[in-house]
Amino acid sequence: MRRLVLVLILLAGTATLLPATAQTVKNKPVTFTLTKVGVKEFLAEMKKQTGLDFVCSSELIRQLPLVTISVKDVSAERVLGDVLKQLGCKYTINGSIVTITHRDQKGRTRHIEGVVRDDQGEPLPGAVVRVKDKGIQTVTDNTGHYVINAPTTVCQLEYAYLGMQTHTSDFAQGTVDIKQNIRMISDNRLNEVVVTGYQTISKERATGSFTILKHNDIEKRHTGNLSLALDGLVAGMQSVDDGRGGKTITIRGTSTMNADYTPLVVIDGFPVMDNPSSGASTNPNLNALERINPKDIESITFLKDAAAASIWGARSANGVIVITTKKGQKDGQWTVEGSTQLTIAKKQNVHQLTNLTSASQTINYEKWLFEKSMISSPYSRNITNLYSGLTKSQLLLYQGYNWGTMDMAEMNRQLADLASLDNTKQIRDNLLQRPLQSMTNVALSGGIGQWGTRFSVEFIHEKGDFLGSRNNQWKMDWQNEYQINKYVSLNLGLNLVNDNRHSSQIGISNLSILSPYEMLVNSDGSYACHFHGSYNSDVLNMFDWSGFTYHNMNYNLLQEARSRRQRVNNTQFRLQAGLQVNIIDGLRFNSKFQFESSRYTQKRTNDEESFYTRYYVNYYTPGDMDGNALGISAVPAGDLVINDKGKNHSNLFRNDLTFDKVLGEKHAINAVIGNEISNYYYESWTNPYLWGVTATNGGTVGQEGYVDTMDGSQSSIMGVPQNGKEHVYDSWNHNRFVSFYGNVAYMFDDRYGVSFSARSDASNLITSKPKYRWSPLWSVGAIWNLANESWLSKTDLVNRLTLRLTYGQNGNAATASSAHTTVSISSSSVDEWTGQYPGSIYDYGNPTLRWEKTAITNIGLDFALLNNHLFGSVDVYNKKSTDVLGSVNIAAVNGTSSASFNNAELTNKGIELSLGAQGAIGDFTLSGNLTYSYNKNEVTKLYTEINNVSDFLNSDYIPGYAMSPIFTFEYGGLNNGVPCVLDTEGNKYSINDESLFYLPWKSLLHYQGTTIAPHTAGLNFTVQWKTISLSAYMNGRFGGKMTMPQFNYNYITSWGEKSNVLAQVGDLMDSSGSVITTPTNMMPLPTVDDDGNPISLMSYSGWSMYPRSLNMAVEDASYIYLSEIDLNYQLPHKWLTGLRLKDVSVFGKLENVGLIWAANSKNYHPDYLPGSYRPELTCTIGASIKF
Repeated sequence: MRRLVLVLILLAGTATLLPATAQTVKNKPVTFTLTKVGVKEFLAEMKKQTGLDFVCSSELIRQLPLVTISVKDVSAERVLGDVLKQLGCKYTINGSIVTITHRDQKGRTRHIEGVVRDDQGEPLPGAVVRVKDKGIQTVTDNTGHYVINAPTTVCQLEYAYLGMQTHTSDFAQGTVDIKQNIRMISDNRLNEVVVTGYQTISKERATGSFTILKHNDIEKRHTGNLSLALDGLVAGMQSVDDGRGGKTITIRGTSTMNADYTPLVVIDGFPVMDNPSSGASTNPNLNALERINPKDIESITFLKDAAAASIWGARSANGVIVITTKKGQKDGQWTVEGSTQLTIAKKQNVHQLTNLTSASQTINYEKWLFEKSMISSPYSRNITNLYSGLTKSQLLLYQGYNWGTMDMAEMNRQLADLASLDNTKQIRDNLLQRPLQSMTNVALSGGIGQWGTRFSVEFIHEKGDFLGSRNNQWKMDWQNEYQINKYVSLNLGLNLVNDNRHSSQIGISNLSILSPYEMLVNSDGSYACHFHGSYNSDVLNMFDWSGFTYHNMNYNLLQEARSRRQRVNNTQFRLQAGLQVNIIDGLRFNSKFQFESSRYTQKRTNDEESFYTRYYVNYYTPGDMDGNALGISAVPAGDLVINDKGKNHSNLFRNDLTFDKVLGEKHAINAVIGNEISNYYYESWTNPYLWGVTATNGGTVGQEGYVDTMDGSQSSIMGVPQNGKEHVYDSWNHNRFVSFYGNVAYMFDDRYGVSFSARSDASNLITSKPKYRWSPLWSVGAIWNLANESWLSKTDLVNRLTLRLTYGQNGNAATASSAHTTVSISSSSVDEWTGQYPGSIYDYGNPTLRWEKTAITNIGLDFALLNNHLFGSVDVYNKKSTDVLGSVNIAAVNGTSSASFNNAELTNKGIELSLGAQGAIGDFTLSGNLTYSYNKNEVTKLYTEINNVSDFLNSDYIPGYAMSPIFTFEYGGLNNGVPCVLDTEGNKYSINDESLFYLPWKSLLHYQGTTIAPHTAGLNFTVQWKTISLSAYMNGRFGGKMTMPQFNYNYITSWGEKSNVLAQVGDLMDSSGSVITTPTNMMPLPTVDDDGNPISLMSYSGWSMYPRSLNMAVEDASYIYLSEIDLNYQLPHKWLTGLRLKDVSVFGKLENVGLIWAANSKNYHPDYLPGSYRPELTCTIGASIKF
């Protein structure tokens, strides 16, 4: 076979010089004298003086005679032409590459030329192009361009580049020159490694169940919240909205009842603090995934089974997410990257948020209630009814039907006026705003000598859905690595996040209390008077407020939104440092340290124009039962300010030895042994309320014990005033851990491998008894690379086939209980009899409190077929959680009837499938990934007495059933005009009989399924043509159940907070007010009681207990959702060369596109039912640049 020689002689120090071009060669003068030298030496001298690279056949070089030449300041073009002509050769110049062939090949060769690019459209300089089995090859220039002389006979061209899958193109016989552009596909499996946080192991040698995402998978989602970028990409991972604009993630189901159920997050080898529970009114801490900039991520590894995660011990039962950030390259080229994008979303749908019916339908239903006398007894219109919420239409109906203070004609006229109103537009225009987000990223990376660094910063500004809602956030990350010598290296990482959020404290709950006819502003622009949700506005307006601090007690939601402000500032800092010492070949010592700190302040300001402030200042004014003020308020007039604060910090110190070496070519060993100590501290507190805050006065705290200064016969008309320091609150939590760990993996001949890991943790959270304090957790695993067997390695069909088997135990720390009795001291108010702060037992303690444990068996198969065009994995697992902390019924003689003990057990069994495919057809590249998972969970043991119907309808954990089960009555239709339910023998029970809820469940309830979907799937695919790509992301859940929204049947039949008529009344009553006697999948409105008499208030009040508990209310929660469509265009590289730019891209995306299919009858998204927040369609446009 003919051999080729590539003569590439590089000039020292030319790394920063641009390659020579064909034009510069024509003018480049050369001077040298050569006597009887070979052509190879001649070309080397030409290379030395011109910078050209030469490609020719070694066989041709051997055949050519010696060269003698002497030139001075002669152009390179002339020298090449003269010498090669005398040698009977010809040449072509392609950029800086000169290809030399023999002249007598004319008629037997043809030119094939083109550009070789990667799957992102980036040119690939230095790619090898060869004629297969012919000994002819060339390489691409700096623009990816190539020219090769191929035979005119049938032939194959191979294109090869490191990190890319080898591409082969077939050419038929012919003499015509051909232009052939090639798009190569990344070989993601080449040198793919698993990062556990302690070790980095080749995936070919890893026994555990892992999923790896690369930075491209994350970056192309164009989001600043990492949890959103992960949705649908990982088999076995479920995510639900967390109410903060992100996702809460679980992996392979839930393995606990009262402990943390989210995965442990590890960044660059360190577990990071997550969002701890806080005693303050809100918890503004960002969780671990919110704090990291997705553009800083190099890779993410999901550890899902025991062998993968047990190295993390007592915090790994929920899985582990290991994030590796990008680093600068030592002595590498400096790179600057930047991107900016703008996102705009639709305003929220008012009806989706409130789930209220129209004003006319509201009044129709309320009139029907009054006509049927199905309302509470008329109130006496005095202070005793202050807390009986009332709507404006209800007040009119009372005046007409009950008090006789308004004739029916006037009542109906005023009701008709109300029915004609609709506040939807005013809410949309004044209380809602169009969400906007701008995001800018800048990163600088590179290195000098032995120092590598990367610095990045991200700025996010966003405007939320509600008036006054906005957020400013910035994230900074600085990673440094320094190689002191060949034995010792240092690394230092700094991460800083600042999040500054503002809101008006207005949300869905406020909108839902607003009646549909209550306009925000009057026709003259003044604030309309709303009926408050918690206080009877009719009663409030009866009293003479002239003796009080504030004379106007009208309430208006828009005024509240404009006069109430909340600001939360959160700063979080992370420092990581490490020392690595290479002791001998393969043996390293690592010492690492991490410190984290988080501080937040929350300031809630209520201007004195707000009802909240006016109410409380007047509340603390003594008065009589007739509403007369008898003194001055205990708190001054002015703004009311509430301050909350919190701080968290942690530190972790770790030392370990790592051995990673291949012995004798066939024996690969990777081992680590070490220990770590960690400490976590959380504290939060609420300061006393500051009253009377003005521009010149910082406010005062309510006086100590002012209740005692009041005459016993006097009280506020709104109740008995409380202590001025009622709102002081302080909570803290201090957790300490010490751990020892080890892991060893052995691989023979890249075919057979085993692994073993062990870890033991101790914590102050656990009882002091040594028997329970330590958590010895371990795992074993085995791997067989079948594709490396001789009987399979020779086929091109199978590129990878790996069988894995693991078993082991992971752990979880149950922090919801204590090993000791704990006491809570109330600071809300002093006892009015003792004058002291009261205390109570918070937790009676569990003297045997110990770690929760989860044993996991996993069998997996990884595969890559058809030249890596089809690849994926299949896993089958069984998780059994024991010593789970659960509530147990105990004898009341102990001081409580229940306590928490480690005696519950759970199981999660499932299957996971991940399937990917990729291929290219000309300039088209297609790729896609499908993930599917099935998880069946069950509570197998729980020593809690759950017997009656009410227990089963309200418990998330019932032995023998899946978590979050749904139990229902079987609806029996109407029995003599009254809805009824059936027992298992077909006996009928009226729904007016509330005693059914306290009977044994077995004869009355039926299991419908679980709200947790057992089947989940995700699908994403990308179609790319040249430098334009289009991607789509879909996800789906199947097999779960949902309870459809039901009507609030007992609306206003018992007084409490003001409530409104839900939209579901439209299924029970038509627009004219006529009752629908046979509604679909709902109980009809009542007409008679069990005795055939007209329905009364008392027999109707129990109807609220049944609607959601009937079998016809439960439907299939399966759905398929199109979450995202992305479009990206990368500018051609040839446009950027002169500008010294490496990459410029523009992109756009649509997010929250909508449901493709839903199984339920109303086409609802099960996660966003009416009356809740639903993400609306968003559009993003942006650009990125790299140079």
